[in-house]
Amino acid sequence: MAVVDWALPGLEGWSGSRISVSCEVLPRWRADRRSPSSRRLRSAAPCWSAYSATPSLTRTAPEPPAAPKPPTGGKPGAGNTGVPAGVPLRVVTGDQVFNTAGQVISGLDIHGYVRIRAKNVTLRNSIVRGGAVKCNAAVIFVESTGSARIEDTDIVPTNPNACLDGVWAANSRLLRMDIRNVVDGVKAFDNMVVQDSYIHDLSWFASDPNQGGGSTHNDAVQTYEGNHNVLLRHNTMLAGANGKAPTCTSSTTGSTAAAACSTSRTTAGRRR
Repeated sequence: MAVVDWALPGLEGWSGSRISVSCEVLPRWRADRRSPSSRRLRSAAPCWSAYSATPSLTRTAPEPPAAPKPPTGGKPGAGNTGVPAGVPLRVVTGDQVFNTAGQVISGLDIHGYVRIRAKNVTLRNSIVRGGAVKCNAAVIFVESTGSARIEDTDIVPTNPNACLDGVWAANSRLLRMDIRNVVDGVKAFDNMVVQDSYIHDLSWFASDPNQGGGSTHNDAVQTYEGNHNVLLRHNTMLAGANGKAPTCTSSTTGSTAAAACSTSRTTAGRRR
C-alpha cells in the first residue's frame, strides 16, 4: 500500500483541497490489463485506487487588512487627528452606555451620545455625533465612576446647540481627537490628559441659558478650581471667531486646579 497526495485544481484558498488516498501499488503490466483508464492513472500515480470518499472542503477566510496606523508628527490638525483614513466604520444608532471594565470599542460611527461608566474603557477610531438636543449635555461623558482612553476619534454633533459640549471627563486620556461644532471642547475634571488633539470651530450662539440669556462662552478646554492633575500637551486649540478663551479655569471656590499646558498652539478668536 502507498499514500498518494493529490492537489485538487481550481480549489486554491480552500482547506482540505489536498486529499490523501491509500492504494495498492501495482505493477504496470497489471494496471494496464485492468482497464484503459489505468493508463491515465499511471502517469499521475503508479497505483490503482477504489477511492470513493468526498473530501470535506472549508473556505479559508482571508486575513483581515491591518488597521491603519495612527498619523503622527506635526502640528495637530485635520490630517493627523480623528479617525485615520481608511478605517472602516460601522453605523450604530442610539445612545451608547459602556459599563464593562476594560472594554475596547473601535470602528463605530455612533449616531447618539456616549456615556462611559466603567473603568479602563478604550474608545478609538470612531465618530460620535450625539443625538437630539439636550440641555446640558456632552457628546461623550466619562462619569466619575469610570475612566477611559479615547483616541483617534471625531466628535462632531449632528445637532449643535447652546447647551452641548464635546467631552466631560475625569480620569481619562484624550489623544489625537478632532473636536468641533460644540460650545466647549472639553470640560476636564481631575486626572486628565489632552494631547495631540485638534479642538476648533466651536459653535457660538447669541443666547445661552447658562449665561443668563447672553451669548455662549466658548472654551477649547475648561477646568475648575478644585480639580487636580490636568495636562494639556501638544494640541491645536482654535476656539473660533467668537471664542472667548482657548483654555479657562473657572472662578468657583476651592483649591486652585493643578493644570499644565505644554507646547499647545492656542487661539482665542475675536471677543464680542
